[in-house]
Amino acid sequence: MTQNRRNWLWIGCLCCICLCLIGCRSKPQTRYYQNPYPQARKMAVVPFKNLSGSQDLNVIAATDEFIIELQQIKGLMVLPVDRVLAKLNELGMAGVESPVDAMTLADALGVDGIIVGSINRYQPYSPPLVSIAVELYGRKHVHDQQNMQRLHVDPADLSRAGKPYELNLDNKIEPMAVVVRVFDANQDATVERMKQYSQSRQEVETPLSWKKYMLQRNYLRFVSHEVIGELMFSEKNRLNHQM
Repeated sequence: MTQNRRNWLWIGCLCCICLCLIGCRSKPQTRYYQNPYPQARKMAVVPFKNLSGSQDLNVIAATDEFIIELQQIKGLMVLPVDRVLAKLNELGMAGVESPVDAMTLADALGVDGIIVGSINRYQPYSPPLVSIAVELYGRKHVHDQQNMQRLHVDPADLSRAGKPYELNLDNKIEPMAVVVRVFDANQDATVERMKQYSQSRQEVETPLSWKKYMLQRNYLRFVSHEVIGELMFSEKNRLNHQM
């Protein structure tokens, strides 16, 4: 074998190795959050409230991005936002203004959990900023808690009562998980998380792929991913403590 032929053979081998490496990087493993529940759950997301004062925020689009990310978790069936809007209209509700409203809507939709949230600050232009608050309510969990409250009556209170005894049913309905966060793309920690998110979603990874998620709806999807991660982590801890 001549020297030239050997050189070309080595070059060919190197090209094959490079192509294999590029192929491996072009399809990074997609990482989604794990379902903390032992059984399948049906969920609904109420359209987010816009408390930011920004006219640039489309709350239905923001809610859609949240639902898209939530649907990636195996075992969670998430209703589309138009189903939630239709049920609100059917119930004559302008929106969800209280935990009782959330429970009423959850019952009507027949879901196991319902998520209520608001976007409190919104700056869509680079560097984007989103301040978001989200609460997760569990219908079965809350109903079980309320039934226990109804059954618990102190006999001493009954004997002392000078008028018909009234059960205290005004106890607050508490969310199972709450996340309140500010995502500021001007901060290094947020950018690093965005890069990690981009690496798990991009079909072809380049050094600047993550900048795609600086854009309006893409940034809302990244924010949704981070918030959902915290909600699932909080739920996992809550369920572990119940064991």
